[in-house]
Amino acid sequence: MTKLLLVEDDPFFADLLLADLRDLFPHRELQLIGPAETYQEAISLIQSENPDIALLDINLGSKHDSSGIRIAEFLNRTHPIPIIFISGMPQGFDQAKYTLPVAYLRKPYRKQDLADQLELLWVRRSMESRLKAEPETKPKPPGRNTLFVTVNRGELAPLHLDRLLLLEADGKVIKAHCQDSPYPIVFTSPGLKNFFEEHLALFKGQFFQVSRKHVISISQIHRIKDNHVILQKTAPSGQNTEFRIPFPVNSDSKKELMEILSGTQV
Repeated sequence: MTKLLLVEDDPFFADLLLADLRDLFPHRELQLIGPAETYQEAISLIQSENPDIALLDINLGSKHDSSGIRIAEFLNRTHPIPIIFISGMPQGFDQAKYTLPVAYLRKPYRKQDLADQLELLWVRRSMESRLKAEPETKPKPPGRNTLFVTVNRGELAPLHLDRLLLLEADGKVIKAHCQDSPYPIVFTSPGLKNFFEEHLALFKGQFFQVSRKHVISISQIHRIKDNHVILQKTAPSGQNTEFRIPFPVNSDSKKELMEILSGTQV
């Protein structure tokens, strides 16, 4: 369960935020703490509730009271967690940036922007947890991170799963987009679904089938926005290429992926 601390002294705006959070994440175990209206209330909740994320206003009480900044500084010293500022203060960003927040939203905020920032946090936390746990609990057997696929007249080519970004079905062939190659590896297969299921022992936990046309690397997710999961490939020149993979209409694909990223699905 993820605990989110809300610090906001405007009751109307606090109610709006809480309503939006419940609407945005109806299936997620998100425990909302607060709202705290003062510095002391926030410190008390931090010490008693041990939150995972803080959503902070800057000015509490008056336009000259930058208590939100002091709360962020307290968190950084004693309880380092991701901080998102949400403020209507004209010079708020210049103050907030020195506390190293993960995001800064301006009032009035866009509901989808709030959702995007929180989903990015869940993705980052999930990936960090996987990387920490994998060497101890899931050691990879030697040679088990490579597949050989059939290309050009029966020739076999290695497909390194630790570099694989995306599998894309294109008619009767599959395109494998990898981080270290400017061009996809194109190979024949009895279909993406069959290929994925045939090698499920290797793909499970590392890759996710978004649709009949796309299988993605979970660790390579850049962000989730506008009903798309977005992957990014970086060329040796430093130029980035984005792949925008749509979630199918009338499908639970997005919900299932979010459950995996939040750690609620085994």
